[in-house]
Amino acid sequence: MKGAVGAKLREGLTVQNAAKIDAETKIIATQRQGEGKKEEIKVKAEIKIFENLKDADVAEANAELATKKAAWAQSAELAQVESVKAVAIREAELQREVELKNALTRTKKLKAEFLSEASVEYDVRKQKQAEAVLFEKQKAAEAQKLAAEAQFFAQQKAADAELDYMMIDGGMFQEVAKINASAVKGLEPKISIWTNGDGSSCSSGGFAEVY
Repeated sequence: MKGAVGAKLREGLTVQNAAKIDAETKIIATQRQGEGKKEEIKVKAEIKIFENLKDADVAEANAELATKKAAWAQSAELAQVESVKAVAIREAELQREVELKNALTRTKKLKAEFLSEASVEYDVRKQKQAEAVLFEKQKAAEAQKLAAEAQFFAQQKAADAELDYMMIDGGMFQEVAKINASAVKGLEPKISIWTNGDGSSCSSGGFAEVY
Protein backbone atom coordinates (compact mmCIF):
# COMPACT_ATOMS: atom_id res chain seq x y z
CA MET A 1 0.00 0.00 0.00
CA LYS A 2 2.80 2.35 0.98
CA GLY A 3 4.66 1.46 -2.20
CA ALA A 4 1.66 2.38 -4.33
CA VAL A 5 1.27 5.68 -2.51
CA GLY A 6 4.97 6.46 -2.97
CA ALA A 7 4.74 5.65 -6.64
CA LYS A 8 1.72 7.92 -7.03
CA LEU A 9 3.55 10.66 -5.15
CA ARG A 10 6.64 10.34 -7.33
CA GLU A 11 4.48 10.30 -10.45
CA GLY A 12 2.73 13.47 -9.29
CA LEU A 13 6.05 15.19 -8.60
CA THR A 14 7.31 14.14 -12.01
CA VAL A 15 4.23 15.58 -13.72
CA GLN A 16 4.52 18.75 -11.63
CA ASN A 17 8.20 19.18 -12.52
CA ALA A 18 7.45 18.56 -16.18
CA ALA A 19 4.71 21.20 -16.11
CA LYS A 20 7.04 23.64 -14.37
CA ILE A 21 9.80 23.04 -16.92
CA ASP A 22 7.30 23.43 -19.77
CA ALA A 23 6.03 26.72 -18.30
CA GLU A 24 9.56 28.05 -17.81
CA THR A 25 10.44 27.03 -21.36
CA LYS A 26 7.41 28.92 -22.70
CA ILE A 27 8.34 31.98 -20.63
CA ILE A 28 11.90 31.96 -21.97
CA ALA A 29 10.64 31.50 -25.53
CA THR A 30 8.18 34.38 -25.08
CA GLN A 31 10.92 36.60 -23.66
CA ARG A 32 13.24 35.81 -26.56
CA GLN A 33 10.44 36.43 -29.03
CA GLY A 34 9.75 39.80 -27.38
CA GLU A 35 13.42 40.74 -27.48
CA GLY A 36 13.57 39.78 -31.14
CA LYS A 37 10.51 41.91 -31.85
CA LYS A 38 12.05 44.87 -30.02
CA GLU A 39 15.27 44.51 -32.01
CA GLU A 40 13.30 44.36 -35.26
CA ILE A 41 11.37 47.53 -34.33
CA LYS A 42 14.64 49.23 -33.39
CA VAL A 43 16.24 48.39 -36.74
CA LYS A 44 13.16 49.57 -38.66
CA ALA A 45 13.14 52.82 -36.70
CA GLU A 46 16.83 53.41 -37.46
CA ILE A 47 16.24 52.74 -41.16
CA LYS A 48 13.30 55.17 -41.19
CA ILE A 49 15.36 57.86 -39.48
CA PHE A 50 18.18 57.37 -42.01
CA GLU A 51 15.73 57.64 -44.91
CA ASN A 52 14.19 60.81 -43.45
CA LEU A 53 17.62 62.38 -43.00
CA LYS A 54 18.57 61.54 -46.60
CA ASP A 55 15.31 63.06 -47.86
CA ALA A 56 16.01 66.19 -45.81
CA ASP A 57 19.53 66.39 -47.29
CA VAL A 58 18.11 66.12 -50.82
CA ALA A 59 15.56 68.86 -50.13
CA GLU A 60 18.25 71.10 -48.66
CA ALA A 61 20.55 70.48 -51.65
CA ASN A 62 17.74 71.37 -54.07
CA ALA A 63 17.02 74.59 -52.19
CA GLU A 64 20.73 75.49 -52.16
CA LEU A 65 21.01 74.81 -55.91
CA ALA A 66 18.00 77.03 -56.64
CA THR A 67 19.54 79.82 -54.55
CA LYS A 68 22.88 79.48 -56.37
CA LYS A 69 21.17 79.58 -59.77
CA ALA A 70 19.38 82.78 -58.80
CA ALA A 71 22.67 84.29 -57.59
CA TRP A 72 24.40 83.31 -60.85
CA ALA A 73 21.64 84.95 -62.89
CA GLN A 74 21.89 88.11 -60.80
CA SER A 75 25.68 88.18 -61.21
CA ALA A 76 25.32 87.86 -64.98
CA GLU A 77 22.82 90.73 -65.08
CA LEU A 78 25.06 92.88 -62.89
CA ALA A 79 28.05 92.18 -65.15
CA GLN A 80 26.00 93.24 -68.17
CA VAL A 81 24.96 96.48 -66.46
CA GLU A 82 28.57 97.20 -65.48
CA SER A 83 29.70 96.54 -69.05
CA VAL A 84 27.15 98.99 -70.49
CA LYS A 85 28.11 101.59 -67.90
CA ALA A 86 31.84 101.18 -68.61
CA VAL A 87 31.30 101.55 -72.37
CA ALA A 88 29.25 104.74 -71.90
CA ILE A 89 31.83 106.29 -69.58
CA ARG A 90 34.71 105.35 -71.88
CA GLU A 91 32.93 106.83 -74.89
CA ALA A 92 32.38 110.08 -73.01
CA GLU A 93 36.04 110.20 -71.96
CA LEU A 94 37.26 109.56 -75.51
CA GLN A 95 34.93 112.23 -76.89
CA ARG A 96 36.21 114.72 -74.34
CA GLU A 97 39.83 113.92 -75.21
CA VAL A 98 39.13 114.35 -78.92
CA GLU A 99 37.36 117.68 -78.41
CA LEU A 100 40.14 119.01 -76.18
CA LYS A 101 42.86 117.94 -78.61
CA ASN A 102 41.01 119.49 -81.53
CA ALA A 103 40.50 122.72 -79.63
CA LEU A 104 44.15 122.84 -78.59
CA THR A 105 45.29 122.19 -82.14
CA ARG A 106 43.05 124.91 -83.49
CA THR A 107 44.18 127.37 -80.83
CA LYS A 108 47.85 126.76 -81.56
CA LYS A 109 47.24 127.10 -85.26
CA LEU A 110 45.40 130.37 -84.80
CA LYS A 111 48.17 131.76 -82.64
CA ALA A 112 50.79 130.69 -85.15
CA GLU A 113 49.00 132.41 -88.02
CA PHE A 114 48.32 135.60 -86.01
CA LEU A 115 44.61 135.50 -86.56
CA SER A 116 42.45 138.16 -85.15
CA GLU A 117 41.28 138.22 -81.58
CA ALA A 118 37.73 137.70 -82.76
CA SER A 119 38.67 134.46 -84.44
CA VAL A 120 40.39 133.27 -81.28
CA GLU A 121 37.32 134.14 -79.21
CA TYR A 122 35.15 132.27 -81.67
CA ASP A 123 37.33 129.19 -81.32
CA VAL A 124 37.19 129.48 -77.55
CA ARG A 125 33.42 129.61 -77.73
CA LYS A 126 33.43 126.47 -79.85
CA GLN A 127 35.63 124.80 -77.27
CA LYS A 128 33.23 125.77 -74.49
CA GLN A 129 30.33 124.50 -76.56
CA ALA A 130 32.14 121.21 -77.06
CA GLU A 131 32.74 120.98 -73.31
CA ALA A 132 29.05 121.71 -72.70
CA VAL A 133 28.09 118.93 -75.10
CA LEU A 134 30.53 116.61 -73.36
CA PHE A 135 29.04 117.53 -69.98
CA GLU A 136 25.55 116.71 -71.26
CA LYS A 137 26.76 113.37 -72.60
CA GLN A 138 28.34 112.57 -69.24
CA LYS A 139 25.07 113.44 -67.50
CA ALA A 140 23.19 111.21 -69.95
CA ALA A 141 25.64 108.36 -69.32
CA GLU A 142 25.21 108.75 -65.55
CA ALA A 143 21.43 108.77 -65.94
CA GLN A 144 21.67 105.62 -68.05
CA LYS A 145 23.81 104.03 -65.33
CA LEU A 146 21.29 104.89 -62.60
CA ALA A 147 18.40 103.59 -64.70
CA ALA A 148 20.24 100.34 -65.42
CA GLU A 149 21.06 99.87 -61.72
CA ALA A 150 17.45 100.55 -60.75
CA GLN A 151 16.26 98.02 -63.32
CA PHE A 152 18.78 95.47 -62.04
CA PHE A 153 17.70 95.82 -58.42
CA ALA A 154 14.05 95.58 -59.45
CA GLN A 155 14.81 92.38 -61.37
CA GLN A 156 16.78 91.06 -58.41
CA LYS A 157 13.84 91.63 -56.05
CA ALA A 158 11.50 90.00 -58.55
CA ALA A 159 13.85 87.00 -58.85
CA ASP A 160 14.05 86.67 -55.05
CA ALA A 161 10.26 86.88 -54.76
CA GLU A 162 9.84 84.33 -57.55
CA LEU A 163 12.29 81.95 -55.85
CA ASP A 164 10.43 82.26 -52.53
CA TYR A 165 7.11 81.69 -54.31
CA MET A 166 8.46 78.62 -56.12
CA MET A 167 9.74 77.13 -52.87
CA ILE A 168 6.44 77.82 -51.08
CA ASP A 169 4.23 76.81 -54.02
CA GLY A 170 6.27 73.67 -54.59
CA GLY A 171 5.77 72.69 -50.96
CA MET A 172 9.52 72.56 -50.30
CA PHE A 173 9.27 74.25 -46.89
CA GLN A 174 6.30 72.06 -45.91
CA GLU A 175 8.08 68.92 -47.14
CA VAL A 176 11.22 69.69 -45.11
CA ALA A 177 9.10 70.40 -42.01
CA LYS A 178 7.16 67.18 -42.57
CA ILE A 179 10.36 65.15 -42.93
CA ASN A 180 11.85 66.64 -39.76
CA ALA A 181 8.63 66.02 -37.82
CA SER A 182 8.54 62.43 -39.05
CA ALA A 183 12.18 61.91 -37.99
CA VAL A 184 11.50 63.30 -34.50
CA LYS A 185 8.35 61.22 -34.15
CA GLY A 186 10.30 58.06 -34.97
CA LEU A 187 12.67 58.80 -32.06
CA GLU A 188 10.02 58.74 -29.27
CA PRO A 189 11.81 56.82 -26.43
CA LYS A 190 10.19 55.01 -23.54
CA ILE A 191 11.88 55.76 -20.17
CA SER A 192 11.89 53.12 -17.42
CA ILE A 193 12.48 54.01 -13.74
CA TRP A 194 13.67 51.56 -11.11
CA THR A 195 15.23 51.82 -7.65
CA ASN A 196 18.56 50.47 -6.49
CA GLY A 197 17.28 49.68 -3.02
CA ASP A 198 19.05 52.65 -1.43
CA GLY A 199 16.41 55.20 -2.37
CA SER A 200 18.19 56.31 -5.56
CA SER A 201 16.68 55.81 -8.94
CA CYS A 202 18.03 55.20 -12.43
CA SER A 203 16.50 55.65 -15.80
CA SER A 204 17.12 54.27 -19.24
CA GLY A 205 15.84 55.33 -22.61
CA GLY A 206 16.50 55.01 -26.28
CA PHE A 207 15.74 52.27 -28.71
CA ALA A 208 15.97 49.51 -26.12
CA GLU A 209 12.42 50.41 -24.99
CA VAL A 210 10.96 51.37 -28.37
CA TYR A 211 7.82 49.41 -29.17
